[in-house]
Amino acid sequence: MSQTYPLTLGGRRWELAELPFGIIRKLQPRLFRLAAPFVGAAAAQAPLLSESVIEEMLDIVVDAIKTVDPTITRDALDALHFGVADLQAAQTAIMLACGLELRARGEPAGPKA
Repeated sequence: MSQTYPLTLGGRRWELAELPFGIIRKLQPRLFRLAAPFVGAAAAQAPLLSESVIEEMLDIVVDAIKTVDPTITRDALDALHFGVADLQAAQTAIMLACGLELRARGEPAGPKA
């Protein structure tokens, strides 16, 4: 059985499998664009999350969840009760499902375990 990555929002849980390349090709550039202000030296001056950034994060979540629940809609997620921290945790699950290696700040790069 392949690895899965739990994504939980508003009391609902989805198990993301490793995403197919077609989805990775669509999501990864968007994930990197959103993460850039929070990485390295820029992190000290990271902007607050604007409404447009939160909207983009939610769109990425919808696209990822659709790989395991094709019936999910943006309206369905909007109706759930969760916060921005939950949305950020969902982004982490999506990054892992894209095959990205997450490291602590200052940890050297190495092969994905």
